[in-house]
Amino acid sequence: QKPELIEQHVNQVNRVFIYTYDQVESLVNQLKTLDKKMQYNLIVDEYHRLIADYSDIYRKQTMAQLFKIQKKAKSLIGLSGTPQLVLIEDFDYVIEVARQNRKLFQEFAFISFPKEASLNECLLTYIYNRVNKGYKILLYLQSVKINEELVSKFQENGVSAINIDSSSKKEHEAYQSIINNSRLPENYDVILSTSLLSEGVSINTQENEKIEVVVVAHKHSRFFNPFVIEQISHRIRQPYERLSILTEDPADYETPEVKTNFRIYNYKKAFYGLKRNALKSKYNLINA
Repeated sequence: QKPELIEQHVNQVNRVFIYTYDQVESLVNQLKTLDKKMQYNLIVDEYHRLIADYSDIYRKQTMAQLFKIQKKAKSLIGLSGTPQLVLIEDFDYVIEVARQNRKLFQEFAFISFPKEASLNECLLTYIYNRVNKGYKILLYLQSVKINEELVSKFQENGVSAINIDSSSKKEHEAYQSIINNSRLPENYDVILSTSLLSEGVSINTQENEKIEVVVVAHKHSRFFNPFVIEQISHRIRQPYERLSILTEDPADYETPEVKTNFRIYNYKKAFYGLKRNALKSKYNLINA
């Protein structure tokens, strides 16, 4: 219905400007050209990013500009799947839309590895194991450099893998498959990405497709915010097999049984960088 709604406003000689977060500066400049007496209504999708991304050195200026123009708007509508990160006091009303199939993944796993171990080697070992069990892996790791290294290693060992990053996303067949068809590409076992695919993306599963979403929470991949991980877990819109979080061992817990070089923890006492209670009440906790 969105295109029809936009067309309706255009036909009524109402101006409709559509911008991405990366185009906020252009939006600000466009608003400056309007008559000062003119009013505008502002709708911001993924509104929680104004808070979540404000500490990001690359996003701070963009978010600051959005804060300024929203104060001048006649009305503001913020849309978010993670309202926990939204400053509710900025709004007059809150409307909650109930979700169906809220629990999308069937299993949840928390996996940690020794601090002295190589992140790359641990990831390669784990992903090989999962691919051999028939899983298609969507791997979130916040480092383009490490992702590219992993892709090379996977390909050397006969595992088809691709890295999707913001610098070349338009040319990626995998990215186009996700955006245009809402499907993970069939010809890859492992799809790696940064936070590029953490929001604003809807992925549908195919029949008999076993999908595991793996999030790396590490000093080189700082996915430590539980609500960001929740966003990531909802990119796949139908029930899927498993969500896994991989991280280093917390130093202050006893060492449990070692299984294939991974130390397996109960999530309720494991993650030093994550607010445990935000996730443990929602998801079934299992061993990897």
